[in-house]
Amino acid sequence: MKFIRILLISAGVALILIALTGTALRLKDRADTKNASLRMTILPEARSPGRYTERRNTSFPVTQPQVYEFTPSAAIRDRATRHWGVNGITPRNWYTLVPAATSDLPLVILLHGAGRDGLSMIEMWQEVSDRHGVALLAPNSFGSTWPFSAPNPRFSSR
Repeated sequence: MKFIRILLISAGVALILIALTGTALRLKDRADTKNASLRMTILPEARSPGRYTERRNTSFPVTQPQVYEFTPSAAIRDRATRHWGVNGITPRNWYTLVPAATSDLPLVILLHGAGRDGLSMIEMWQEVSDRHGVALLAPNSFGSTWPFSAPNPRFSSR
């Protein structure tokens, strides 16, 4: 009887070990599958430099205007405030629109696209400002676009 009890306990322990091993292997397979999906596979043909061929579709001509004409409305000119600053560097100007509020407001800084100015961005975002109580600040670039050079340290330190 003692022998049978030891045999049953040993068999139970063996079954538990087999179940734990199977569970561990399944978890490892899942982790390997997940990691494999995160790894980028580079195909052999992708390693060699390819060839780029440009094709033009002449049936859909695209014309770009020489001048983008946009005039902000008189209403937004009255609502927005224009600011000027020099601080020993190239003069900067920007527009702000601050809705009436009794507490601090979040600030959204708007950078205009080519051929526009800060006031045009204020006009596009004024509804968001009114609806969500957000202050808007829209600087003007020096030219029609933003420069890609390093910022002037004297301006960015202020």
